[in-house]
Amino acid sequence: MKRILSVALVAELAVLPITAAGQSMNMMKLLAMLWLLVIAGCATLMNDGQGESVTIHTVDCPKETTCVLSNKRGSWDGEPGKTVIVAKSDDRLLVHCEAPTGEAGSVYLDSVGDSSIWFGGLIGAAVDGTTDAHRQYADVATVQCR
Repeated sequence: MKRILSVALVAELAVLPITAAGQSMNMMKLLAMLWLLVIAGCATLMNDGQGESVTIHTVDCPKETTCVLSNKRGSWDGEPGKTVIVAKSDDRLLVHCEAPTGEAGSVYLDSVGDSSIWFGGLIGAAVDGTTDAHRQYADVATVQCR
């Protein structure tokens, strides 16, 4: 649908007569800039909404410790010192680590919104708002075992 609209728009602009002071050229520039604003800034279209990397760091945890990261979009297994790709979400990310010996610890990472959601216009904001592609977690989760 977008391609048909773009071709139709270009075809229509091609037949516009050039009037005094090049008004037709100014109109083409304006329409091109508006089109770029519509498609730019949408993180989902830019493949930015595929996931977020979180590295697990533990304090006072045995070597055999395993971790589970979870939010409303899923849960992912991890280990201390490793990086896990998690789905972005508008809720907090729980990082829970536990050792076979019973030591355990948890930490929550807040989900922070990125203001670039508005650069894509209403369409970009709707798509990114639905997929949470504009959300971010901290890069490192530090969990202390007790």
